[in-house]
Amino acid sequence: MKRCPKCGKLYDDSWDFCIHCNVKLDKAFSTVEEETAAVQQARMRKCPNCEEEILKVARICKHCGSKLSARGLINSAGNSPAIISFVLGILAVLTGIWGVGFFLAILAIIVGKGGQDSEHPTLAKWGVGLGWVTIVYVILFAVGWAYVVSMLPVSAYPY
Repeated sequence: MKRCPKCGKLYDDSWDFCIHCNVKLDKAFSTVEEETAAVQQARMRKCPNCEEEILKVARICKHCGSKLSARGLINSAGNSPAIISFVLGILAVLTGIWGVGFFLAILAIIVGKGGQDSEHPTLAKWGVGLGWVTIVYVILFAVGWAYVVSMLPVSAYPY
């Protein structure tokens, strides 16, 4: 039995992949020090700001103090792009048929793409999703309205 270099769980020598973390087990470890170094390396990442080694789960770099997310540095504006995108998405849905919603939806999508590096990327994703829903809704409404108008008799037009 040997240990997985990524998760540290024991595995049989005949396995090609770790059943716990799905890492390929092609390297055989000969010493405990080599095994420990590989496990430690698998739990580390580089800070995107100062390039120092930190734990993968770290929220703040111990060397430079930068706030980190799972993807890297947190946007310097904090959560505001994610929150703004979410609010714009809700306003876009509520005002969709008046034309304003279409432009709010586009703004929600643009701002939401930048807000996905914040601490709450789910809000940004919801803002982007609501933006796309509004765009589809406005297009379907416009097509439906054009169809209804095309079905009216010519005498129904006021001019």
